[in-house]
Amino acid sequence: GLTTSNLSRDISLSAHNPALLRQEMHGQLLASFNLFYAGIKNMHVMAGYHHKPWKTNFTAGINYFHYGDAVQTDPSGNVLGSFRANDYVVSVSASQQYLERWHYGATIKFIVSNYGMYTSYGLALDFGLNYFDTANLLQIGFIAKNMGRPLKTYAGTGEDLPFELQIGITKRIL
Repeated sequence: GLTTSNLSRDISLSAHNPALLRQEMHGQLLASFNLFYAGIKNMHVMAGYHHKPWKTNFTAGINYFHYGDAVQTDPSGNVLGSFRANDYVVSVSASQQYLERWHYGATIKFIVSNYGMYTSYGLALDFGLNYFDTANLLQIGFIAKNMGRPLKTYAGTGEDLPFELQIGITKRIL
């Protein structure tokens, strides 16, 4: 369900690989609201900007998940009240072109997770590459995601970020 190599004029794809961010996405705004079962909600907002003097493309965005309200109990099962569970990511991305066919980009993410009295936050970096051969309609994408670490963990319990390496190839059949 994720794309690392398919270039289009859709700014949402740059959320999966910052190397897919292009000058044509200047001024685009993404606003996505999803309602799921059990009161789960997701909101994603992102805006694109091209800085001509630097020849650099930027995005800034927020991706928020609210998992609803849950009953809070003690170890004996006594109801103490309720709490909210939510996660969000604030991100800033930048991309540039290298030579004729290469693009590279990076995203820095501030990640917050809050489950009642438990809060965790951290910093992560995604780095992506995209090769685009217009003559052969071939695209190759690579991304290293979630390079970083937690800055504060739930109740002192350490957890690693879910590091990923992805590669994708997109070829249009003539």
